[in-house]
Order: sequence, then structure tokens, then C-alpha cells
Amino acid sequence: MKQINLESLSERAYNIACSHGFHDVELSDEHFLMLAISELSEAIEADRKGKHADVGTFKASLLGKHMCSDESWFKVLFDELIKDTVEDEFADVAIRLLDLAGLRKLYLHPMTVPVQKSCIANSMTVFCFDVVRVLYEKVDLEDRMCAVISWLFEKCENEGIDLLWHIEQKMQYNDYRDKMHGKKY
Repeated sequence: MKQINLESLSERAYNIACSHGFHDVELSDEHFLMLAISELSEAIEADRKGKHADVGTFKASLLGKHMCSDESWFKVLFDELIKDTVEDEFADVAIRLLDLAGLRKLYLHPMTVPVQKSCIANSMTVFCFDVVRVLYEKVDLEDRMCAVISWLFEKCENEGIDLLWHIEQKMQYNDYRDKMHGKKY
């Protein structure tokens, strides 16, 4: 089984968000949770369109010869082969939640991603609806965050997606982006 240090991921997501201006203004938990929910909607749209990451080509192309900087080449390949796919959007959901955990200094215990397939075999829409329902509950934020992040890893495991790899690639991509990623918030 694969050990995942959520605290380390949370710290990195939070630091990248800070360095890109996402925490220059104090905002509510609901603001950040809604941004995570919007990423779930984007995952549904990617699924409806059958958009999945081409990880093999991405990895092979990163190793190949190219005529620009490593950062530029990474961004070009990411835009072409990973961005706006189901995997990328699930990584965005996780990063949004990890960032909020870092901001609020929530404890996300190290978790183990289950190898055995779970009951997270629901359709994409039902899975995302269940996640939204948990995010909306008025119980401890830390508990909600741990539950949803765990569900994301389980769903991805069930779908054959290496969510940790996608989170790491997306954080690298985000680190290369402009302030606020060119957005208002």
C-alpha cells in the first residue's frame, strides 16, 4: 500500500497558493469549498466529454529532446496531454482542499490508499454529489476534509488513476503560472 503524507501535500498546496496571491485577502471556508465544488463540476464535464490524461505520452515526451526550457516544455505538454481532463480536475479538487487545510492549519493524518477496490464505484455524477453533500455538512471541517480527500483517492484508485502523481504534476504546473492564474479569485 502507498503511504501518502497529506500534511506535506497540504503545506505545498498552501505555499503555492500564497505565492500566487490566493490568500492576499481573507476569505471564508465556504469560498474555498465552493471552488472545490466547481472543480468537481469540471471533472463531470471532462468525464462527459471522455477527456482523460495521456500520461504515457506526457512522461515519454518529458524525457525527449526539445527546443525550449524545461519549464516551458512541461507547460506545453501539460496543456496538451493533461489539462482539463478528469484526472486533472480531481487533482484540482484535492489541491483546493489541501490548500484550505493548510490555510486553516487543519491536521490531515497520513493515510494509506486502499489497494482493494471499494464501494466508490458510483457513477461520476453520484460520486460528486456525495462529495458535495459531505462538504456542505455542518460538522467539523477537518473531518469533512479528511473524508473527502480519502474518497477522492479511493475513487481514483477504483478508476485506475494515480491521483498523487496528478496532484504533484498539477502543483508543479501551478507553480509556473501567473499570479492568481490570471483569474479574479
